Amino acid sequence: MKKSHFLSMALAAALSVPAAAQVQKVGWSLGYYCGWDQAGFPPDQVDWKAFTHVSHFTVFPADDGSLDLHLGLTDANCKAAVAEAHKNGVKIVFSIGGAGVAGHFKNATAPDILPKFVKNLLDFMRNYGYDGIDTDWEEDFDDAKMVAFHKMLRDSLNKITPRPLLTLAGAGYFAANCAIVHSYVDQFNLMSYGTSASGMPNQMNQLTSKGVPKTKLGVGIGIGTSGGMVDADSNLAKAKVQFAITNGYGGIMQWAVRGTARHVEVFKMLEQYRPAITTAIWNGNARHIINDPELLIARNTITGRNEVRLSLSSAMQPEAVDLSLFAVDGRLVSHLYRGKPEVGLRAFPLESAGALPAGTYVVRLEAGTTVKSARAVIAP
Repeated sequence: MKKSHFLSMALAAALSVPAAAQVQKVGWSLGYYCGWDQAGFPPDQVDWKAFTHVSHFTVFPADDGSLDLHLGLTDANCKAAVAEAHKNGVKIVFSIGGAGVAGHFKNATAPDILPKFVKNLLDFMRNYGYDGIDTDWEEDFDDAKMVAFHKMLRDSLNKITPRPLLTLAGAGYFAANCAIVHSYVDQFNLMSYGTSASGMPNQMNQLTSKGVPKTKLGVGIGIGTSGGMVDADSNLAKAKVQFAITNGYGGIMQWAVRGTARHVEVFKMLEQYRPAITTAIWNGNARHIINDPELLIARNTITGRNEVRLSLSSAMQPEAVDLSLFAVDGRLVSHLYRGKPEVGLRAFPLESAGALPAGTYVVRLEAGTTVKSARAVIAP
């Protein structure tokens, strides 16, 4: 069977409750989890409900393209963080870089070293089961090497199924250097820790004016006690979350997932704005969390029905599909559609499965070797 390439999904709200009753959500909520924190703050203490993504910080580049792990991304720490993130349905990437390592970045991305450097990053990602890579090159830039590095990473990640993420930590003060790679990354998170909500328009304009799409940009929130961070309570942090939502930015980024007791309220606030995590429970025939972002359930505001929408173009050749509804324990509830869809937008209502009790279900699509799953919530 040939691998199907026909599916694209319309993205809309997943909950079947009136829109007026819903809190508007950010597109993503990414938090940084520092390896050096793990001894006193193990993964089971992270407020995973506040995040859709976590970046495990950090690996340093070495001049010869190898990886310097001295800041806490030990074998045990990596395994523990990845296992706990996936247990909670959260995607976890690892970060390469940070402040003060620009010289090592420049050496590791030299043309004769770059392929080895990228291979080492991919091997590290695969070895521990990370969902992608987060880059953090903060100073002393070489624009040509910056582009070559991100292009090779993106091209390499695109060959892997499911496709890993590539995220980036940027800032306004080096907007000219980091904006040039925006086409290669999935998220472009701004380190705007020292800027209040009122100063964010200027911060974000430094990136959007250079072509970075709003939908790719994450508003940075910092709750640390140093570095001039201004978001040390939930009201200040909430103002930046609402700025992101009101102005159409893609998501938010939080430094860091560990804070003092007063920061617990910040994490509880973030829980309200984190979007529901799409739960995919199959990888082939195995039960596994994938969090596929392309398969979501849309609510038809005219009919009030929850629908699965397939958009098929004339250039596509869809194979026969099986679209089914399952209970979260894997029990088949009903086949929503079986056959070969016609070209155009097709909507398959969940209600075609009959009267469904309120609760959480899983929609599963099989098309050739492609298998995607997503959570559907039926409200009382």
